[in-house]
Amino acid sequence: MEFSVGDARSLVLEPAQLSELGDFGFCIGPYGNKVGFAFQQRRALNISYAAHLSEVIRPGSRVAVLGGGLAGTTACVALAGMGLMAEVFETRDRVLKLQLQALHRLLHPCYNSWPMTERFASSTSNPFLNWYVDTAKRVTDALYEEWETQFAPELPKPKTRCAIKKVEICSINNDGVIVHYEQTLEDNTVELKDAKFDAVFVALGFGDEVDLDLSDESTYWVPDAIGTFREKEEDVKFVVSGTGDGGLIDCGRFMYRKVEGGKLLIEVIASLRHYTYRKPPSDVSGFDEYKLSPTEENIRNLERRIESKNKAHDPDIGNPDLHFGTPKQNAIARELSEGYQEIVAALPSRCRNILDAALYKPERVTLIGNLETPFSPNSAPINKLLVAHALSVRPEIYVQGRVENFRGQPYIRRPDNRRRKITADRKVVRHGTKAPIRELFDSFDVEAARKTHTLQNVIDVKLPPAAFSSALPDVVRDQPDDFEFIKARLAKAESFAKKVLGTAVEPDWDNDSGSGTFVVETNDAYLKSARKTGGFDRELFGVPLIAQRRNDQDAYTPAVKTPGVT
Repeated sequence: MEFSVGDARSLVLEPAQLSELGDFGFCIGPYGNKVGFAFQQRRALNISYAAHLSEVIRPGSRVAVLGGGLAGTTACVALAGMGLMAEVFETRDRVLKLQLQALHRLLHPCYNSWPMTERFASSTSNPFLNWYVDTAKRVTDALYEEWETQFAPELPKPKTRCAIKKVEICSINNDGVIVHYEQTLEDNTVELKDAKFDAVFVALGFGDEVDLDLSDESTYWVPDAIGTFREKEEDVKFVVSGTGDGGLIDCGRFMYRKVEGGKLLIEVIASLRHYTYRKPPSDVSGFDEYKLSPTEENIRNLERRIESKNKAHDPDIGNPDLHFGTPKQNAIARELSEGYQEIVAALPSRCRNILDAALYKPERVTLIGNLETPFSPNSAPINKLLVAHALSVRPEIYVQGRVENFRGQPYIRRPDNRRRKITADRKVVRHGTKAPIRELFDSFDVEAARKTHTLQNVIDVKLPPAAFSSALPDVVRDQPDDFEFIKARLAKAESFAKKVLGTAVEPDWDNDSGSGTFVVETNDAYLKSARKTGGFDRELFGVPLIAQRRNDQDAYTPAVKTPGVT
């Protein structure tokens, strides 16, 4: 849909507005169902453009971006592309640092949202800071290099090693926001400072994990030895506590081979997608049409039905006595469980065989969660599918309970308050995060944000061409009908083709239509690459992707044609 001023207010700004700051402050947070890296980037773009379109920020406005992760840096570049030089505040000593060691975690633009959105691709289609499926470390390394070489020289230097202490509306004239922060200097002394801004975008991320003192593993992004324990320690018992995406992913890593780096999950998605995505595209027809397989249709229908129910008011939310979920939450968990069990039972043989072959000693694993089943509306469908398959083989894997510290030892407390000491050899606790935005804004409702910061509103908003290229034309290219759009994406397209597809890519530009494509050579490596991407893509960084066999070269040879020259 086209993006109007009304859309900017109702779809983007109102759900993101921080009540304490009114029109001066907005949350670019990792909230909403099935959140992923691409979700956060898209949200940053939408909020930045919506604030500009609604004249919440104007040329000359001074803007602060709190957080130098992917969402914060994306917002900073977007604002700069509209002529607003934002100041980034980051707690670490550089931006884009959190995933620096995470070679064991996969990032895929559509992994979390599959099959809920209308587009599936293994690369992003942003105006800048694009990336493709790879480990978290390699993705963020490439993004940081782009930030440093293309954007950092043009932008204000980020304020690093800064801890935000307070954000409040200016008491004089209510004409802006004061940000109070502590900055650690080079000599490690700490100074308390403040600065005034016309608007603040809060992109603080998930924050620190809770209950890590109960876990044998560290935070989600720190390398671990789960793969080693699974393969080499035959008699080791594992306990995973938590049924969000973090818990389900790590539970899957204990039970399945080929899960390291997300390989199994992407292969499963590839096996389930419609047959047209399991063969290379030969032309641009169908570029805007995404067809679902029957399994994908069933998953989407189930998730949308649950999403509608989940949005309805739950009168028991906030009751501290309901440690094991409200009646409504448990009813939804049961419905999801029944739905995914039916989906697993009807899986195509090719997909079921992949999962059966990868499952490895599930009897060693216990998954613990607060609800009656390990299924939540917020977690990614692919993670729920994996757990549903494991439960179909061994239902005893899941136990309703809470992992707590009792007399200095970790125990499982059941709903009837009976306690059982955990005797597993390895414990992983993924109980969520502290939501650092709550430390600044007491009224921020995380549960409400998960329901209003919806995936559909983030992904489906269509921003106009050239939304972010007026002030940084040499580094920001977001005009698909411009030859520079293809050129700006060529280096990453070549990297993707070489490292992921195992083939070569060339650009092709049609002067008559004013449009371009990327053309890949079809070889054996490319034909096998769908298992690494989730199916053969129809686009690469927003450019249509066409496959060409070597023996077709005489009939059609792609070449870069200079616009205006025939």
